[in-house]
Amino acid sequence: MIFNPEICHKCGHHEVKREITSTIDGHLVCEESYNCVKCGAVVAYWAYGSWDDPLPYMETKWQRFKYLFLGKY
Repeated sequence: MIFNPEICHKCGHHEVKREITSTIDGHLVCEESYNCVKCGAVVAYWAYGSWDDPLPYMETKWQRFKYLFLGKY
């Protein structure tokens, strides 16, 4: 499965806002937070070259099941 930080796990909205949370010398991006424009939920977090596992951001057991066993959300 390919992780897609462009879909909100909470409301299903397809518009996500990227927010840079940490840089080195103001130029090199180290950490980014992806938040839903509609509900404000944290959709994903990227830090130091890798994505955070999306499981903690999923609120229902059904979302987790679909992600883990069916490969989609």
